[in-house]
Amino acid sequence: MAKINLVTREKKRPEWCNNENLSGIAIMFFLLFLFLYSEEVSLFKAHEKKKISVISKAGNEQLSNLAASLQGKQKALGLRSEGLKEKISGEKDTLIADLEEYNEIVVSEEATEESAIAATDLKEEIETLEVLIEEDKESLDVVTTDLEKVTVDSAKFCDECEFNYIGLGTSCGLRKNYLMTVYSNTEEAAKAAVAQWDPNCMK
Repeated sequence: MAKINLVTREKKRPEWCNNENLSGIAIMFFLLFLFLYSEEVSLFKAHEKKKISVISKAGNEQLSNLAASLQGKQKALGLRSEGLKEKISGEKDTLIADLEEYNEIVVSEEATEESAIAATDLKEEIETLEVLIEEDKESLDVVTTDLEKVTVDSAKFCDECEFNYIGLGTSCGLRKNYLMTVYSNTEEAAKAAVAQWDPNCMK
């Protein structure tokens, strides 16, 4: 049996595959990875910034709409309150005048059938006025309570406190001022809206 002499040839690596080149290629891949990663991070940050901007814009509009709604309620309730106060005042003036007239008739020594009828009519009017005044006072109490729900005590509003709601991070005072400046909300409505969204704005 003949011996076969196998000569093993040394495989030659291509030139680009030597240690120095491999280090360079590894560095290039690493730099490429860093570049792609930083681009991905930049895109993510840009997307998040855009998302926050959209949320902030929508949040500002929602907050302004709330302030406008509260402003409308404050105005309507304020007018109703003033109207009731004037009505009660007028009713009280009429009541006082009727009582004085009634007393004059009752204590008069010249009582006639006509004066007795006038006294009876006045007495009925006085009783009706007393009932109306009580009803109007109750209505005024309800309106006052409703008005308190849509307003805030200015002394308790904290301008320096931190306001944070759906991506809108600032101070309560700056958020209030923003609503007043950009959306022309009243100060009372702006304070009420800001405090309703973030109770942290109240001391």
